[in-house]
Amino acid sequence: MLDYEDYSPEDFAADPTFRKWVLNPDPEVTRFWDGWQQDHPEQSIRLHQARELLLAVQALYSDALTGDTIRRESLEIARLAGTRPIPASRRFQIWGVSSRKIAASVLMVASLTWVVTRWLPETPAAHTIIAARADSLIVKTNDTAGEMTILLADNSVAILGPGSSITYPRRFGLGDRQVRLSGEAFFDVARDPQRPFLVYANETVTRVLGTSFRVRAFTKENTVTVLVKTGRVSVYPEKTHQNGKMETDPERDGLVLMPNQQGVFIRDQHRLEKSAVANRALLTESVMSRELIFDDRPVTEVLRTMEKAYGIHIQCDTGLLARCSISAQFSDENLKQRLNAICEAIGATYEMVDGQVLIHSKGCS
Repeated sequence: MLDYEDYSPEDFAADPTFRKWVLNPDPEVTRFWDGWQQDHPEQSIRLHQARELLLAVQALYSDALTGDTIRRESLEIARLAGTRPIPASRRFQIWGVSSRKIAASVLMVASLTWVVTRWLPETPAAHTIIAARADSLIVKTNDTAGEMTILLADNSVAILGPGSSITYPRRFGLGDRQVRLSGEAFFDVARDPQRPFLVYANETVTRVLGTSFRVRAFTKENTVTVLVKTGRVSVYPEKTHQNGKMETDPERDGLVLMPNQQGVFIRDQHRLEKSAVANRALLTESVMSRELIFDDRPVTEVLRTMEKAYGIHIQCDTGLLARCSISAQFSDENLKQRLNAICEAIGATYEMVDGQVLIHSKGCS
């Protein structure tokens, strides 16, 4: 048995069993790593760092991903993350050698804060935002021609497509994390083995522990499609979930989907089908181009640009960040990868609270 207690995030990411747990899990490897994580809570930050690092490198190398590749890229990422030129101005290079790859793979070491609260029973979708008590449900409908970024309280992100609605709690409870979707959305779900993430959409339930995937479920269409980018996703008819059969035999009662696979539920036949993803473009977080380049720019300016690009609010202490500057080139990274990269560069952390991003920093000397 390997002594994982001394492993760095790079060691975890290069380990074959850890990679299988994150990218292509089976019951045996899931039991091992979930149990190891529970027995070693002090390693939770390293495991999170390793997962973010692995997903970033995997997005670039796809099927060619190996332990040697991860170690090579990790060393280069660590070298760049450790560069601290001219302390007085606090300038950090996020781009450099192999800039496209490094920008996409910047080490994700900002520790995240999870909000634990209570989930209320579901309510019908509406065309307005419901935001009353702190534990109330929120309903958002995207009536625009572009995409809408939804920040959930567990640090998960949903990119909501045009003509789509999503219902979710202001804060998730101790049990399952449940949302209801009408239309199309890409989900980047924060991993939490103790609280599965469930997406209800047109007679289907999609169940994950922490992964990224797209769901297309428009009311007027006869199909519901789930496309998996990373991790392991289970898809069931909603009646199966109501009958309590979701945990008995996933392959018999529903579908188990791995990366680059899709499941299609044919509504009028009440039938599920599995196949390979034909249109790989649907596995990206956004169909919009959000390429951003910053050359020694104040981090407050970078954050304001991110706000406009994603239509979100980022709250920070502008006084503390006044002396922080970064250089970065973002191309195909998702929102969380970009936030992690920026926070790592300036020694900050972030969390998502009440639909906005809060940056916690001690400033730059």
